[in-house]
Amino acid sequence: MPSGRRWDPHPQKRRSPCRNPRVPDDKPHPIATKERPTMRYACLIYFDPTKVFNQSSEADAALRDSGPYGAELRASGHLVTDGALQLPDQAVTLQVRDGKMSATDGPFMETKEMLAGFMVIEARDLNEAMRIGAGIPLARVGFVEVRPLFDYSKPSASCGRRRRSATRRSRTRCRRAPRGPRGSRARCRWST
Repeated sequence: MPSGRRWDPHPQKRRSPCRNPRVPDDKPHPIATKERPTMRYACLIYFDPTKVFNQSSEADAALRDSGPYGAELRASGHLVTDGALQLPDQAVTLQVRDGKMSATDGPFMETKEMLAGFMVIEARDLNEAMRIGAGIPLARVGFVEVRPLFDYSKPSASCGRRRRSATRRSRTRCRRAPRGPRGSRARCRWST
């Protein structure tokens, strides 16, 4: 045995994945945590205010359980942000046409259900996002729409990807790339 090293009877029970011992404010190494890539989803919460604010036991339980469920999501790391919206009679609808703005009091469209709030969550895939959205207590008296958020920091699906055909391999051109002098599209910055 080399001098200077202690013999470890339990090598599988190491405290730190790194060679250096942990310091008090040290965060886990990303390789050690094996974090999976996540995607952000918006959970849009809709309900009929006459059903939610009618003092029924089901509606009161849904409103009471909303706070603890949000705290549970925040503690698990799934919740990015959330917000409740005021009633539609407080809304102002804006429209800009030909450089002129017009404002109308009230919501964009009159419906029985209203957009009451939103949650932005992080999940591995749509199935996990649906599971989280189904746990929102207000889904018991209304409904929740789960929609993926677009990540502008990554290239779009049509940009720079290779398409394979049966006879040849070719690269696609990005639709966002500027046209060259002969009308052909140049490769964009996302092309490989």
